[in-house]
Amino acid sequence: MVNVSSTKKFKTSESLRQGDSLSPFQFLLVMKILSKLVDDAVMNKKINGFQVVEDGIMISHLQFADEIFLFVDAREKEINLEKSTMISVGKDEVVDTLAMKLGCKVEELPF
Repeated sequence: MVNVSSTKKFKTSESLRQGDSLSPFQFLLVMKILSKLVDDAVMNKKINGFQVVEDGIMISHLQFADEIFLFVDAREKEINLEKSTMISVGKDEVVDTLAMKLGCKVEELPF
């Protein structure tokens, strides 16, 4: 859309790269969409967030700069730890210890 009217489709010749002036806007757009998807999942009762006090605010996720923390209310008997995986981002020794105590797998990100 350009000036509130449809235009012909156009083919892009290059993709966005790190350092491109549009990269931060693309990142913010994706994070905003992810936040909306999580909010919709909570509203549709597909996932439950974390509620600190009874009748208090429901916290489903927090976003800081380039990180997102998801809070999901789960009971121990609802979690199959044999099928669960922990992925560390910078705190490998903590995740390894916790995974060993819980009995779940540890994996690394592919990059």
